[in-house]
Amino acid sequence: MVISIISLLSSVVLASLSTAQASARDSQRIQSLQQIQTALELYYNNNRQYPTGCRGTGTWSGENGCPDDYISGLAPQYIQALPNDPAPQETWSGYLYWVSSDRQDYKIMAHASLEEMRLDSEDKFARRPQSCARGNPNNTAAIATDGLRCK
Repeated sequence: MVISIISLLSSVVLASLSTAQASARDSQRIQSLQQIQTALELYYNNNRQYPTGCRGTGTWSGENGCPDDYISGLAPQYIQALPNDPAPQETWSGYLYWVSSDRQDYKIMAHASLEEMRLDSEDKFARRPQSCARGNPNNTAAIATDGLRCK
C-alpha cells in the first residue's frame, strides 16, 4: 500500500516537473526572440538595412540549416551568439529568419516549437495578429517589422 502511494505521488511530481521544464523552455524562446530583435535593430541603426539570412534574402533561414550563423553578420558584434531552440520538436522547428529582398523588413520565429505556452491572435508574439485574415498557429511565436506582421 505504501509503495503504491509513493509511486502515485512520484508520478504526480514528475508530471509537474515536466510541465515546469517545458514552460521554462517557452520563456527562454520568447526571451531569445526579444534578444534577436534588439540585435537586429542595433544592426539596422548602424547599417540602414537588416542582415541577410544564411540562405540570402526572400527565403527562410533556420538554425537547423546553419545553426551557428542563420542570421549573417549579427554575432558576435550585435549579439554574443545566435540562440538555438532549447528543444526543437521537428524538422523546421526552432528559430527561423526571413528578410525582404530590400532588407527593410524581417520576421524571426520560434517556429512550431512552443510546448506549453499557447498564443492567441491578441498576443504581441502571435505569428499573425488578429488584424490579419489567416489563422494563427498557436505553437509559433514571432516578432516582425510592421510590414511583415501578417505574413
